[in-house]
Amino acid sequence: MNILDLLGTGYRSALIFLLFIFFLLQCFGSSAQSKTVVEGDTIIATNKTLVVAENDTLIITGTLELKNDAVLTIKTNAVCIIYGNLIVKNKVNLSIGAHLIVGGNLDAPSGSGKVDVEVAPSAAFYILGTVSDNSDDFNCGNTSSYDPPGDTNCNYGDIISLEDNENDSTGIYDLFVSGDGNKGVTPVYSELCQGDAAVISALYQEVGTTYQWCDSSGVNISGETGYTFTTDQPGEYFVKITNGGETFDSHRAKVVVGSLPSIYSAWNNDGGIICLGGTANIGASATHNINWYVGNCSSGVLVGTGSQLSVGPDTTTTYFARAYNPLTGCESANCMSVTVTVKQPPTITLGVMPEIETEIGTASIPYSSTTGNPTNYTIDFDASAEAAGFSDQIDYALTAHSLAVYIPNGGEGIATGTYNGVLAVKIFTPVECESIAYPVSITIAEANTIASVSITVSNTTICQGEEVTFTATPLNGGSSPSFQWQIDSENVSGVNSATFVISSLNNAQEISCVMTSNLSGVSNNPATSNTITMIVNPLPATGEIIPD
Repeated sequence: MNILDLLGTGYRSALIFLLFIFFLLQCFGSSAQSKTVVEGDTIIATNKTLVVAENDTLIITGTLELKNDAVLTIKTNAVCIIYGNLIVKNKVNLSIGAHLIVGGNLDAPSGSGKVDVEVAPSAAFYILGTVSDNSDDFNCGNTSSYDPPGDTNCNYGDIISLEDNENDSTGIYDLFVSGDGNKGVTPVYSELCQGDAAVISALYQEVGTTYQWCDSSGVNISGETGYTFTTDQPGEYFVKITNGGETFDSHRAKVVVGSLPSIYSAWNNDGGIICLGGTANIGASATHNINWYVGNCSSGVLVGTGSQLSVGPDTTTTYFARAYNPLTGCESANCMSVTVTVKQPPTITLGVMPEIETEIGTASIPYSSTTGNPTNYTIDFDASAEAAGFSDQIDYALTAHSLAVYIPNGGEGIATGTYNGVLAVKIFTPVECESIAYPVSITIAEANTIASVSITVSNTTICQGEEVTFTATPLNGGSSPSFQWQIDSENVSGVNSATFVISSLNNAQEISCVMTSNLSGVSNNPATSNTITMIVNPLPATGEIIPD
C-alpha cells in the first residue's frame, strides 16, 4: 500500500496522519511541478510551517486545520485546493502568483487572536463558503491585491468566480471542479444588474439524481428541484443532491445584484441646431459614467461615452444618454434624449456671368432661384483679382434677381480681362449656415464691343385685361437686331420686335427679352435684358360699387 492509499482511509491515528502530511509537504519544498492529492476528512497541523513549493499543486479533499503556531505557505505560482474548510489560528502566506482555493468555510477559533493572511500581488485567495463569525480576528496584509479588494478585517464573504478570474491562466477552476465535481456548481459567482437573472447549474447530473435548491441558511426554495436554478435575488445558494440513497450539499454560489445607476438630464449646448458639417456639444448628468446611443435607448448603437460628447451628424439625430456603472456593468433603466437638428446649407442657382465695358463701376450676377432662404452673400476674389484691385464682399445683403459686384475705382483704369472668385450665400438664423462655394467671374471688355439690352414698360401696375406695352432698347445690336420676348423665362411665340404689347398678363409674372445683335465681333451675344415683375389687380365683381 502506498502513502496515498494509506491516507485515503481517513481513519488512521492523528499522529500517523500528521507524519504523512508533514512528509508530503516537506517533499513539496524540494520537488518541482508536481501534483499531490491528500485524502481524508480532517488534516491537522501543529507548530509546523507547511510549504507548497513553487509551481506545485496540493489538493486536500477534506478539511485542513492549522493549530497553534502552524503556518501554511504557498510559494510562487503554486496552487493549494482544499475541498473542505480551512481552520487557521496563526498565519497563511501566499507568494506572487499563488492560488489558495477553499471550497468550504474559512474559520478562526474563538479567542485565537489575530490571524495573519498575507496575499502577494497577482496571488488569489478564494473562499467559496462563508467566513467565521470571528472574522474580526483576521489581520490582512496588502489588502489591495485581494480580488475583490478587502479591508483590514479580511471580509472574505464574497465568493470569487474561479471560472472567470483573469488571474487563472492555469486551469485552476477546471482542476477544482474535476477533483470535486460532485459538489460543483457553476457559475460560483454572478454579478447582476437589477432586472437580470442568474442561472446556476449543478455539475453532478447523473441519472436518477434529485435536487433541492436552498438559500444560505439551508431553507428549501419551493419548486426549485431541477439541476438548474434561476434567480434574480441576491444571496448565497447551494443544492442538496441525492443519488442512490446518499445526499450531499454542493458548493455555494453567490449572486450579487448591483443597484442601477441613475440618469438625470441631457442637454444640447448649441441650442439643438447645427449647420451641416458643424458639430454640437451634448451633455448629460448621472450618478456614474454615461453611454451615448443612436437609434433607440434599449438597443441602439453606442457612439460615445462621457458626460459631454461632441457630435457632427449629417441629418437630424436623436442621442440617448444612459448612465453606466463600469464596476458592475449595469446601465440605468431609462435614458435621457437630446436631439441635434441639422440645418441644410442654403443654395443659389446662378445665371450667365456678366460682361461689362470699361469705365463701368458695377456688374450684376443674375440668379434664378435659392433654397433655404439665404439673406446674405459673400464673394471671395482670387489673388489675381485682388492684385487688380478687387476687394472681397463679405455678408452683403441678398437682393432680388441679381447680386451686385463692385468694380475697383468705379471701373476707371481697370484692365480688360476676366476676374474670378467664389460666391457663397448664407443664413444667420436659427444658426449661421453657409452654402458651398460657387465659382463666379466678371469679364471687362473695351467699350462698343459688348451687346446688351434693357427693357421698360408703360405701367408696372395694371388691372386684369388691361393692355400694356414693353419696349426693348439694344446696345451694340447692329442695324437689325432680333428680339425674343419671354414671360417667366418662357419664349412668347411670334413676338420678335423691339416692342411687345399684351393684355393677358397675370399678377407677378416676369417679363424679359433676349436680344441677338447682327454685329460681328461683339461679346455677350445674345444678351438678356433686365426683368420686370408685373402687378396685375383683379377686376371687381359684377354689381360691386367701388368708392371714389
